[in-house]
Amino acid sequence: MSNLPQGDHTSPNYALPAKENFYLAKKLIRSYFYPVYNYAMSSLYLKHKYDFGYKNDLILWGQRGNDYDRQRRRLNCFKKVKGSVVLVAGCGSGRDVASWLPYEPKKVVGVDLFRYDRAWNILKDTFSKEYPNVQVEFIQSFLEKIAEIPDASIDIISSDAVLEHIKNMPEVLKEFHRILKTGGVLYSTYGPLWYSWGGDHVSGYDNVYSGYNHLIMNKAEYEAYLEQYGSYHHNEDDGRTWITHDLFSHLKPREYLEKIEQQPFKRYFVASIIDPRAVECLNHQPLTEKLKSYNKIDLITSGMTIIYAKK
Repeated sequence: MSNLPQGDHTSPNYALPAKENFYLAKKLIRSYFYPVYNYAMSSLYLKHKYDFGYKNDLILWGQRGNDYDRQRRRLNCFKKVKGSVVLVAGCGSGRDVASWLPYEPKKVVGVDLFRYDRAWNILKDTFSKEYPNVQVEFIQSFLEKIAEIPDASIDIISSDAVLEHIKNMPEVLKEFHRILKTGGVLYSTYGPLWYSWGGDHVSGYDNVYSGYNHLIMNKAEYEAYLEQYGSYHHNEDDGRTWITHDLFSHLKPREYLEKIEQQPFKRYFVASIIDPRAVECLNHQPLTEKLKSYNKIDLITSGMTIIYAKK
């Protein structure tokens, strides 16, 4: 593993869910209001206004209703997490592993390109106390070849904010298919996508109208733009980590689905997210002119959620 890049060995930002009234109120809104709002917004308005060129089961206006809890509950409708072996692809320092544990999987395996040994060890110790019946382990590996994982041994592959960073999508999807059991499920929510607002994970931090700087600036202008954010040190929350390692797929929304469907996967669910900031930018004439060579749907689709099963 010496040829794999090293991560920032810091402690994870992990805390068990709070039980305050504020938290409970937010959970109720996310659990009951957002699903109804998003379904109505999608079916009555967004599906009629925008032609994506592919079928969406749901279209979201922004990130409301795209939280971990909602995604876990949705997946659980297609494939029960309880008793399953879950592989979290691109787990980073391991924070999102925690979101699976309340569903009582048999085992959760976190895999990442970078090592976060200190964070992983802290989490394993914490999780073993809070969820003693769930095995948790972490592996450093390229997703194109996860040698430690046997064929047909995984029930659910999960990834959040990862596929947009995959350089060799066909090989990763082939590997996912190898390690999934027949009927096992591939779930992923990914974004921001490269051609969308903030697609480089940095542009737009300073101003809504700079969200497409990665597409419209020349090399010198773009480097100067990045330098204004100060010194860089590897951190999974700093978008420059992905820019430094050139970890972007550069795929358009339709292309993600095409790559997935080249493997023997059966589609269960596809959703797309429209970024309101992107729509605002495209209503700004100077930016509209600079971005005229790009497809509008590619520019406003900030993310996607997919659920596919191995045939």
